[in-house]
Amino acid sequence: MRPTPRALLLGALTLGALSPLALSACGEDPASPPPPLTGPTLPIEDFTFTEPTAAPDGPGHWPKAARGVSLDEEDLDVLRARRDAFNGDLGLLVINRPLLTLVTREACLTPARAAAQEPLAQVRALLEELRAEGVTLQDVVVNVELLRASRTDLYHQCLAATPALFYSRDHRAHILKALTELADLEGLTAITFGVDLNAYYHLTDDTGLERRWDYINLISLYHEVYDALKAKRPDLKVGPGLSWGRLMNQTRAGVAEELALDLADPAQAHLALEVALRRTAWPLLVSPDGAPKADFVGASLTPAVAEAPFNNQADPPQDALDAYYLPLPLLGRPAADLTGEPLELPIAYPQVDWTTEGKFKANEKATFLERVKIALRHVAPLFVSWLRFSDLPDTAGSSKCAIFTADPKLYPKSFCFAGLFGDSGQPKTAWDAYTADP
Repeated sequence: MRPTPRALLLGALTLGALSPLALSACGEDPASPPPPLTGPTLPIEDFTFTEPTAAPDGPGHWPKAARGVSLDEEDLDVLRARRDAFNGDLGLLVINRPLLTLVTREACLTPARAAAQEPLAQVRALLEELRAEGVTLQDVVVNVELLRASRTDLYHQCLAATPALFYSRDHRAHILKALTELADLEGLTAITFGVDLNAYYHLTDDTGLERRWDYINLISLYHEVYDALKAKRPDLKVGPGLSWGRLMNQTRAGVAEELALDLADPAQAHLALEVALRRTAWPLLVSPDGAPKADFVGASLTPAVAEAPFNNQADPPQDALDAYYLPLPLLGRPAADLTGEPLELPIAYPQVDWTTEGKFKANEKATFLERVKIALRHVAPLFVSWLRFSDLPDTAGSSKCAIFTADPKLYPKSFCFAGLFGDSGQPKTAWDAYTADP
């Protein structure tokens, strides 16, 4: 079949967002980034997909079997007092872990030192502590973070003169090894590869260099990791982690500006979303020859309080929330011209929270969660995880979270008040909202 002008254009827009340099063999030092993108100024009206239809009215509560809350070492004191609630109201044990757990203020770790700080070693050590504290949940989900909290650098081993890029053979080999070894973890049922991968598409590093040209190398690396994990553990569910907020408010908005599309016009907004999906999400899910490369898609739901459509309100108009989340299932439905046939992958929510950098509005998270669940009632997620079990603790002689948000711990500031329990163990109203059964 001869491709339509629209199909040709969309292909050009998709590939044009990625550097021809990155299409060459990986492992060599990259050359200069590609020139700026250009594109049409008029919308195209024949769409390749249609948006989902919302389900009937309802609270959208998630079943216990799909619910998890991420735990780490800073939760242990609160967990001791709230172990029964954790074991009784949740179905999954979820752990967020960086590719390397930093132990000093250095930007990287040598290979000899890195081995003890990779996900398998770190998760095993944490699981031993959690089991000793009486956590009985058996199914384990691990979300592996590749980008540091600042989103201007990658977790990486020291690579001599080679920069930390997905173009780098050494960096790719390290990630492949670390993620493949994680499949040896007892009880592991799912791995999310990154939780905000599409942030890399927009990343400008500390030197001012845009990394968009390297995104295609991230895609090919994820495909390698997926194949290696499935060869080792065919039963293991593997998927990429993406931020829904970045897709809608950054990638889609950037496409609209580039193509002079009006997001207030539903047809033009539709096109902008499709191009955004083609550039950042769908290529992760299928190989160039159309073979599936994911068992699910992780959609992080962690908007900042000021981010659209919330705009500093935990309860914005429900129709605005419904419209914002209605297209979310399209993350797992790449266009047929990419796959050769329809593909529909389940959606997971590896991280959920209304991200505050202080106590301001933190007590409104239950309202946020209730409204979001209503807006997502048309999605049956594979699994869901709230960002943290408890707030990060106060530190003597320092402001709240100061130790945790600096190197080497380098938690994002949003983690400090993300807990469903306070740092002294008191439950928040968001705990009841999160654990409400269908």
